[in-house]
Amino acid sequence: MNETTEVIKKSALAPTVLVSGGAGFVGSHLIEALLVKGARVVVLDNFSTGQRSFVKSVSENPNFTLIECNINEGIPDSVKEVDYVFHIAALESYVYSEGEINLDTLLTNTVGTKNLLDLAKRSGAKFLLVSSIDVYQGMISSEDLSHYFGESITEERRYSYSEAKRFSEALVWEYYKRHKIDARIVRLPEVYGPRMDFTSGNELGRFLKSLINHEDLVVFGDGLEKNYYMYVSDAVNGLMKALFLEDSSGKVFTLSGGEPVTVLELAYLVKSLGNKETNVVFKPQTEKTRPKEVKVVTSEGLKWSAKTTLKEGVSKTLRWYGYEFNTNQFKPMKFLKKEEEPTGITSIKPEAPQPAPAPVPPPILPETTIHTLAPVAKSPEVSKKKEKKPFLKLPLVGIVATFLVAFVIFALLPLLLTVGYANKGYSNLMGAKESARVLDFQASENLSTKALSDFRHAERSLYKLGWVFVLSGKEQDLITYAKLIKISQYASSAVVSASQGGKPLSGFWDNIKPTSNKEITQEDVDKILLNLTTAGENLERAEAELKEVEINSLPAKFRTKLSELSQELPKTQETLATTKLFAEAIPDLLGGVDGKKYLILLQNPNELRGTGGFIGSYAVVSFENSKIKEITIDDIYNVDGLLDLNGTSIPSYEPFATLLKQPYLRIRDANYKADFAESAKEVLRLFELANGAEFDGVIALDIYVVESLLKTSGPLYLTAYNEEITSENVYERAQYHSEALYTEGSSQKKDFLTVLGSKLLETVFSLPKEKVSAFAGELLTDLNEKHILVYLPGSKLTLLMEQENWTGTVNETKGDFLYIVDSNLGANKANYFVKESAKYEVKNTYRDGSLEVMLTVLYEHTGKDSAWPGGPYTDYVRVLVPDESFLHKAESKLGEEEALDITKSVKIGGESGRRTFETSFILQPTQKFVLTFNYTLPSSISLNKGDNFYSLYWQKQPGTTGMPVTVVFSKPFGQEVVSTAPVFEKAGDIFAHSSTLYSDTNYTITLK
Repeated sequence: MNETTEVIKKSALAPTVLVSGGAGFVGSHLIEALLVKGARVVVLDNFSTGQRSFVKSVSENPNFTLIECNINEGIPDSVKEVDYVFHIAALESYVYSEGEINLDTLLTNTVGTKNLLDLAKRSGAKFLLVSSIDVYQGMISSEDLSHYFGESITEERRYSYSEAKRFSEALVWEYYKRHKIDARIVRLPEVYGPRMDFTSGNELGRFLKSLINHEDLVVFGDGLEKNYYMYVSDAVNGLMKALFLEDSSGKVFTLSGGEPVTVLELAYLVKSLGNKETNVVFKPQTEKTRPKEVKVVTSEGLKWSAKTTLKEGVSKTLRWYGYEFNTNQFKPMKFLKKEEEPTGITSIKPEAPQPAPAPVPPPILPETTIHTLAPVAKSPEVSKKKEKKPFLKLPLVGIVATFLVAFVIFALLPLLLTVGYANKGYSNLMGAKESARVLDFQASENLSTKALSDFRHAERSLYKLGWVFVLSGKEQDLITYAKLIKISQYASSAVVSASQGGKPLSGFWDNIKPTSNKEITQEDVDKILLNLTTAGENLERAEAELKEVEINSLPAKFRTKLSELSQELPKTQETLATTKLFAEAIPDLLGGVDGKKYLILLQNPNELRGTGGFIGSYAVVSFENSKIKEITIDDIYNVDGLLDLNGTSIPSYEPFATLLKQPYLRIRDANYKADFAESAKEVLRLFELANGAEFDGVIALDIYVVESLLKTSGPLYLTAYNEEITSENVYERAQYHSEALYTEGSSQKKDFLTVLGSKLLETVFSLPKEKVSAFAGELLTDLNEKHILVYLPGSKLTLLMEQENWTGTVNETKGDFLYIVDSNLGANKANYFVKESAKYEVKNTYRDGSLEVMLTVLYEHTGKDSAWPGGPYTDYVRVLVPDESFLHKAESKLGEEEALDITKSVKIGGESGRRTFETSFILQPTQKFVLTFNYTLPSSISLNKGDNFYSLYWQKQPGTTGMPVTVVFSKPFGQEVVSTAPVFEKAGDIFAHSSTLYSDTNYTITLK
């Protein structure tokens, strides 16, 4: 916590929320909820009613700042600007009887409100005034100032507070109307819960204090006055929804929390929770007051409802204060009375003064009414007994029928309802999941909301079966099934929140179109983050509940589903975390106000290079105000020609100078380095030298990305070329138009790629929702398989992309490591015909525990002749291994010829913190070629005494489509293999695993 003069400004890292009165009862709960959501919270409080102990639990949170001040005297100079303002000060101060507090109430709701409105105005912040439903109450003094607000102290407090709140609402209205600030008002009823002050003056606080002190519950007068009550967590939820709700500006939200409750009903409810005999005592009214009229209707449009019943809330409050209450069921009786049609205000508008009702004397409660709420001695006429018939004379059929009816009502019906609601909830939840998969988030929200309701019904029905489980000795099964339903509720709630966050997120796709008139705002992002955070919290609760379930005690069909769920929950949480990071970074990635420009490298994997393939073309994509501004595609030789004209003479990499006879480095060859970030930096440097262009990031993609997009979109018809382009022929047609008829200075390649790219972009933007999710899935696969590489210096997403292996950097694992990097330096597309596979054998042959490796790489040229675009495969291969590895021997073998010892000709170098073994060869069509490297791993990677773990990280080269690989591990003498991941096949002391290397793969072996 900061309680200093730290300067408070808006931050891009988290929304800054100011809460006036944040150390009070309601305010302290509000700031806890905001901190959980990741907000930066600033509290202004003078501690006239607030308590430092209320904020002690969050005092160490770095996102929390407490400033002690009186907002009536002005906002501290250190508070420069904020994103949101909750004005909750003076919400509770009216309940105290001291005169200076009443004055402070009036000032806080006038001067203090104005000061905060001025802050919101200059900050451009969203403003929320917390008011009271008591603004509906009031009276006009007709005598003198000594009794201006009423004849009693109670009326004085009540109506002065109402008047103060009415004035503050009017002030907010004036600022909304004249200064166009983003403001709204929330009116709350009596709020109760943990930290409430029992001496605050409301009836509930008085009753709870009496109950805890084992005193009688005193009802003054007839007890028919009504009040609305709301549990504090429901109030906080309503306040947050009102502020973050879209289109809430200028609205008034009246939150009642449910039906009003009479003082008498409240007394008997509290009495029912007492752990000792507690009496309800009636006493005459001590003050002459006018009955409080309650005419409230909850505002629509907020999508809010109170979740906590009065009994549940009172129970939680008593439990928080350490009171052991009675858990027996109690439902207070209701007085049936025709109510007037309720009225409510739903927008900020000047209110015409309403005449106060004429004083009405307290009604005399009829004796018969009291009899319905409290036990009374029976009159002789009522207590007259009727003659009973002997039990044995009842018909046997009647007894059996009675038991059958009881069984149906109390056992069979709850069982059927529980199973029915649970199955219905599961069906709705699966439907919501499927709707979310195809990005129909509205349907997903609707179905998950229904699922949540179904599971709540199932929970209630299950508890009605509690006696059956108890009688049968199956109490633990009851607990287990209850936990399963609770897990389902949490999962449903998570899908509801995730769907609410997904709706604006899916709209981003439409927003970035050049023709769109929509904009992506920070407010959109904040809403997404809030909903995704809530979803993640519910998933965490579900996971915590799941860990406590004894899965093995359940039927087999449940065990299978729960096992799948236990694996799916962490993955879903990771997906939510990733989505949150992307949502947070989207405004910056898409240019915001200043604009962004990205360089797209189009790589041809059939002429393989270090980061995926020969750079034959490139595109420049510009964003401005979160929309695509311009896309241009060009031949790489055009910009390389500028380097020739400029006389740029940066020496080329040695293999290019030797095998390609290219003395100077050009952009088309700049992606030689195995680490994409290093290659991208080189490309950017050369672009700047060529034409002065600067970019905010570099993205490389290969032809396989275009193929996957065409699988989703379907064939494209290019009118200009009278050709249909499909995922099967796109490479062949692109190659034909790019190089088959290419002449110096021709724009045919540029023209074809521009037409293809434009058509593809047009098709992608018009994809129906059900195909957008498939399109996103294809992009994710391409990222995972390194057909797309991303370099975004300074982006918030860099760390995430590195963790996901989307940046093409050389992995820095501390264990064993292998990365085979091939570069086609034959100026052809021979990789289209070359098949490659590898075998990696590791064993311990030395007493010191050091490990020896035998790497075998097989190349097979399936081409039939040297016709274009194939031909001889000239490969410069680099094998990246752990630093300080020692090469013993290297051999090459062509076809059936004898192996040649090439150890001396192998270049031993270093790159990206790894040792490299480098060599080259030329492979003719129809030939096979084998390379073997025998080396020892460094001492840091060994099986010394006590080292019982071996791991290998095999990194895939971008641009390759899946190389068959085999890992063989020989069990060391005196040790046993405990486990392997993935699962290895065992043959004696040899453990082997064969697979296809579509993405980076980590192998682990545990020994003992």
